[in-house]
Formats: sequence, C-alpha cells, structure tokens
Amino acid sequence: MAFLHIPIPEYLELVNTQEIYGNVGEDIGCPYVNNGLFENVQKNKELSAMFVGHDHKNNFGGFE
Repeated sequence: MAFLHIPIPEYLELVNTQEIYGNVGEDIGCPYVNNGLFENVQKNKELSAMFVGHDHKNNFGGFE
C-alpha cells in the first residue's frame, strides 16, 4: 500500500472518466505534470492500494 499527501493526476482522470464511489466535495489538487508514478506501479505490480490526502472535502474511491 502507498500513502501520499498530494493526489497524482490519475485521481483527476478517475473522477472525470470512471465510476467512483463516495463524495467529491472540491477540485482534485493534483500536479499538472504526470511523472509516470502510477504507470510504473501498475507495470511492476508493486502496490495493491493507494491512498492520498490533501483535498479535505473529498472522500472517494475507484478502481483502475
């Protein structure tokens, strides 16, 4: 599992393109530049879950 403070750009993509569960109470505060972290995590099968904070009014999840 990974715990990050700032959401990665894939969280914004998830909200905009996939079905999620929970609440989106504010914009996703993620970087504009994607550094490829999530792509590498998927490719290497290193994690089973990722959690982020930073956006205090958001409480949602989804599946990629």
